[in-house]
This record gives sequence, structure tokens and C-alpha cells, in this order.
Amino acid sequence: MNLLIIATYTFVHFTQPTTTQTISFKDDTAYIDIKKYALIPLDENRDKDRFETGSKPTALYATEIKKIEKLIRNRVSELNDLRAEMKKYKEMSKELHKSNYDKNKIDAIQNYLLIQDNLISNPGKYYKQFIVVINSKGEKEVWVNCFCKTDNFDWKTHVVFVLDGGSCFFNVKINLTTGLITEFGINGVA
Repeated sequence: MNLLIIATYTFVHFTQPTTTQTISFKDDTAYIDIKKYALIPLDENRDKDRFETGSKPTALYATEIKKIEKLIRNRVSELNDLRAEMKKYKEMSKELHKSNYDKNKIDAIQNYLLIQDNLISNPGKYYKQFIVVINSKGEKEVWVNCFCKTDNFDWKTHVVFVLDGGSCFFNVKINLTTGLITEFGINGVA
């Protein structure tokens, strides 16, 4: 694994086509595999559904990347635990299907549970794209696009958008100021 040890006040710049944004390694020694991260500049047109109008691009610090990774890891763990519980209900729905219960409702439940089987393993190994902004309240928000492979994607400079793909592709929106995950989505399976 390629690890980069960055000492206090060292900066790593990711140059983008029209702007430069920075991941700053400040106030600590950070062990971050920079080959798995890309900072994508805010594009008001492309990102109008991700952030509120008037959001401004900003830098991202190594300590924030660590916080992002921890929040994602915790949420994925919660979701995977929930999915294990849901498997029990899948078995129950199969039994219901044999009864006179509404077949359409049972099919809907089974389809939902199939989607929920889409487990994410080792989110720390995913490649990640960050779009980081300060919103109108002065809070720092980050949209994190996560994917397990980089097949033919120009992922260091362009947002990866994939239909389907299952748990290999998911994204998260985090308010770093409050420490809350405000959105979490896993791609479906075709």
C-alpha cells in the first residue's frame, strides 16, 4: 500500500482544470493514501442538487478526512447490521407469500429487501471524490463519492456517475461542522 506521511503544515495541492483546491495536512501527522482521494471543484450547475445556492468552495484538512472516514465507517457498520436483521424478515415474507396475504405487498417487501442485501465491505478501501463547500450558514459540507474500482474513469478530475453498480458505488453528504451525515445513497443493482 502506498502511504504518504505528511508532517505539520505541509500542503498537498490537487490541481483541477479551472481551479486549485487543497487538502491540507495541518496540526498533525497524517497517514493518508492520497492515491485514493480526489478533490473535485464545485460546479454550480452540476452540483445544484447537492448543495444550496450560494455555497462556496473551500479546502479540506487531513483531520477532516479522518473524520469523514470514521463517519462513513460507522454508518456502513450500522447499515450492515440492519441488513442482517432484515434477512430475517425476508424469510418471513417468503412464508407470507404462501398465505393469502396481498401478493403485491409481499413482492414490494421482497424487492426492498433485495436492494438492502447490497452490503458495503471495507469502505476505507474505496476511492473517494470530495466536493467541499461552506454553506450559507457558514457550515462546512462535503459530498463524498465512493467507488471500489476506477475502471476507465477520469476520476481525479471528473465526478464519477454510474447507474447501478450496487455497493461498489455509494455517496454520502456530511455536514462537517455538525458531524452529521445528511444523505447516504447506495447504487442499485440492475
